[in-house]
Amino acid sequence: MIYILVIVYMCRGGTFRHEFDNISEARSIIPRNVNVMALTATASKATRKIVQDSLCMFNCSEILKPPNKLNIKYTVQHKPKDPLEVVRPLVADIMANGVAADKCVIFCPTYPECSIIFYALVDWLGQHDCLHMDGEDIPVCNIFTAATDCEVKDTILKEFTQPNSPLRIVVATIAFGMGMDAPNIRHVIHWGPSRNIESYVQETGRCGRDGGCAVADLYFTGTDFSGYFRPTGDMKSYCENVSVCRRQQLMECFDTVRAGSVEKPIQAHNCCDVCALHCKCMDCAFQCATAADETDVNIASVASPVTLQQKRVIRTKLQEYRLKVCPADQHGLLFGIEIATGIADCTIEKIVNSASTCTIDFLLQQGLPHQHAVAICDVVAGVLFN
Repeated sequence: MIYILVIVYMCRGGTFRHEFDNISEARSIIPRNVNVMALTATASKATRKIVQDSLCMFNCSEILKPPNKLNIKYTVQHKPKDPLEVVRPLVADIMANGVAADKCVIFCPTYPECSIIFYALVDWLGQHDCLHMDGEDIPVCNIFTAATDCEVKDTILKEFTQPNSPLRIVVATIAFGMGMDAPNIRHVIHWGPSRNIESYVQETGRCGRDGGCAVADLYFTGTDFSGYFRPTGDMKSYCENVSVCRRQQLMECFDTVRAGSVEKPIQAHNCCDVCALHCKCMDCAFQCATAADETDVNIASVASPVTLQQKRVIRTKLQEYRLKVCPADQHGLLFGIEIATGIADCTIEKIVNSASTCTIDFLLQQGLPHQHAVAICDVVAGVLFN
């Protein structure tokens, strides 16, 4: 008689929990006539290959389904200069709705960034006298990292899974959420990109588990892709994409769909911010007719080609601008002015060579923060039109 051994293989972004690192040892003592089934929720082709190799599953059959949650809308934006711009709507929701406010998880890649966001939240909630609701001991927001005390972690996990708990917002590293089932999380914010697409899909999948509408917002800047722990190329492409459906881009990374075959929500504006730009529904048509796009600055109407002299002037002025915005404590070039400002020499050359068609959108695609993009457009326009 042949028995079936079912193994649930839990992974996170291509790395496995320590207990599963030795799963191959358990497999080695199982007779060859015992069938093995490996189950995992969100795994790319590369991760599935690791699982199969660990379990000696050669020439095995795969049953695949894309981890596509139609109730989640994906958006990507450049980080605002002030993190308070991100947390203000959360505070307003708590002030207006109390314990009925949407639950939100804010993922940050590092402890310092967790602290910045968390204390900005605490400060604003304290100013509006809503850090604690109705005399509750549990605050409406908390922070969860690997350094958090174990008892505090248990309390946060317990409270966040309770529908009517005062705890509505958790600021966390990716240490939060593995194995947690909180069905009514409506919002996941990433302050900085995940390590890779696989990790991002897993982390955003913690919202909307009850089937209700949810939003996954990602904020990034060009400097997020430098340094030792920089995200992978697929994550960088996802952030810089401005033309392809984000859901399509995410799902194609799992090799479970063909190009263009991803199922999408009925209304395009519920899919992602890219699709929302092309939505033809009545609601979107009304909004387009009544709202002006303040960032649509285009200086592509230059009648004549950019001269060599103009290019030299633009290059000089951009270098002067970079020096001007360099933090005072970075003038000693501890990390270099390119890293300190996020304005690399190669970026300046791209701007110089594309001066006649330079737009804010083009500059944002180069990884520049919005405030730099606006200022640089003004610099280029000043040279070309004066």
